[in-house]
Amino acid sequence: MRERFVIPLLLAAGLLLYLPGLQAGTFFMDDKVVIEVARHRASLPFGELFNYHGQNTYFRPILSASFLIDVWLWDLKPAGLHLFNILLHVANALLIYLGLRHLYPAHNGSIRPQPLLAALLFLVHPLATESVNWISGRS
Repeated sequence: MRERFVIPLLLAAGLLLYLPGLQAGTFFMDDKVVIEVARHRASLPFGELFNYHGQNTYFRPILSASFLIDVWLWDLKPAGLHLFNILLHVANALLIYLGLRHLYPAHNGSIRPQPLLAALLFLVHPLATESVNWISGRS
């Protein structure tokens, strides 16, 4: 197998594995306050997401920006939030592959099995379900 098939393979594996999560709503473990705060912050100017005024100790501007993107794309509907988490998880698995492939030499553009197995293990491991299935697990 060639290395150009790694991205489609990881994307297909992640989507097929976590596809049932798209039909789920918010779980009892989801922090509804986080979702409501994201909806409120979407009404603020974009630059305000990155200003810390000291009134809140929970300052995570990148997380707030990702929820703002969710508001723009699908108005914080649960299926969209879950899809975004799945795509983030697949992107992290791809980063694991890209990082580990430098440790193993390539032979004629063929796939490196060790980094691919590590990325697939990260993708399908049961410990990852919290960050993928819970909307508030994105943090």
